Amino acid sequence: MATVYANGNHVTANAAVTADNWAGGLRVKYYPATALSQFRQAAPTTNLAPITTQTATDAYASVLAGAGATLPRRDAVDSRVVQETATGTVSGGSPDGSATYGPNQGIIDSQSAVGGWPVYTAAPRPPTPTTTVCPTPGKRPAA
Repeated sequence: MATVYANGNHVTANAAVTADNWAGGLRVKYYPATALSQFRQAAPTTNLAPITTQTATDAYASVLAGAGATLPRRDAVDSRVVQETATGTVSGGSPDGSATYGPNQGIIDSQSAVGGWPVYTAAPRPPTPTTTVCPTPGKRPAA
């Protein structure tokens, strides 16, 4: 039977689950209560290859820092999504909303609900280098 070690996960606006990840952070309702004691792992597995871990708060910050297309910089869409995620806000949504969330709660039906797509301009292709790594098929490299 598989086992799970769950500890240190952060659940926004739910201090009880943040304090005890088994208090609702895991979907265990489909398992019989008698199986949970076998399923729940009390400590991390120690015989695995070394891994680098982060706290949930640090991992959240790392994900936001690298989310979206970041090189050479984020565009307006990625910047908006990261900002809204970080602040827990939304800047638009379907005026009709949904049965679950209501109107203007971040669930969009069209990009126009959040300002549309940015306009991108094409740039010239960089020049081809004068030396090539791979020879042209059929040609031999100079000796």
